[in-house]
Amino acid sequence: NLIREQDVAFLFTEMRRILRPGSVFRVTGINDELLYRAYLAGDEYVFRGLGDPGATIGGLFIGHVAAHRLPGTEPRVKKIDDDELSRLAGTLPFVEFLDTICSEIDVAYLDRMPCANITWWSFDKIERFLLKAGFSVVERSGMGQSRCPVMRDLTLFDDNSLNKVTLYVDAIA
Repeated sequence: NLIREQDVAFLFTEMRRILRPGSVFRVTGINDELLYRAYLAGDEYVFRGLGDPGATIGGLFIGHVAAHRLPGTEPRVKKIDDDELSRLAGTLPFVEFLDTICSEIDVAYLDRMPCANITWWSFDKIERFLLKAGFSVVERSGMGQSRCPVMRDLTLFDDNSLNKVTLYVDAIA
């Protein structure tokens, strides 16, 4: 979520170019589709432990998907409060909704807040990028469940505090 889409496309293309056929390329990141569905369902469990315990589900969602939209952050960007988030979620389809809330990021803000999310990802979106880059197979995976045996070693891979909202994808060159 921290890298521009055109940079991700370049990275995936380069990874496919340098990998031997049959090699596994593993992609992990925040599963923004899961967060979106949890937000719509009011599922507090998904958001538990992901930020300020006193924040609303909407605030936690925005904080993970588009933190530059939170009150008190980037002053040049229109903020999205709970009411506006609810209105957007009720009127826009999934892709347009996430594109809208992730828009208006200022590069100067990224210099000050390098961990700010600047795009969103779902399995379908990552799959599209990987297939376009030339990977032959793209599969949904899970924590410690890679096709590649060494990538199942949790002391080396996938050990993170956000695993309940992490998207795991294996792509075969």
